[in-house]
Amino acid sequence: MKKRALIVVCLSILCVLTETLSPFSVAVNARDKTVAKTIRFAKGRTSAIVKDTIQEGTRHEYRLSARAGQEMILHLATRGNASFTLYAPREGVLEGGVKEWAGPTPETGEYRILIETDEPAGYTLEVTIRNVSDVRIINGEGGRNNA
Repeated sequence: MKKRALIVVCLSILCVLTETLSPFSVAVNARDKTVAKTIRFAKGRTSAIVKDTIQEGTRHEYRLSARAGQEMILHLATRGNASFTLYAPREGVLEGGVKEWAGPTPETGEYRILIETDEPAGYTLEVTIRNVSDVRIINGEGGRNNA
């Protein structure tokens, strides 16, 4: 009988603790949310610009498609501490915690740009994707092919 009473008391304490901690847990999870968005390029364009504001504890995830071997250029302009992590379709993280990135896309598929911050911040994200055939090397520097 004493063992059963002890179990009842322990379960009661567990219920009280769970009820007490529950609102805190919900509040933490409510702040940690991801807002998913898709970047689409206007017909004939190789760049897209997105302007938005991000709140603390929120992540903005932009998705865009690219083919292997294309050149991708990302630039995040913000006065706050926002930065982004770039994910390749299967290879995972290409770069993390940065405001700028440029390089060839290693594979074909959907890339993700995850913007995060530790304080509210307005930002402008510029994304450029172009075919390598549109870029030529002049004295070791990339430039648009106008030929």
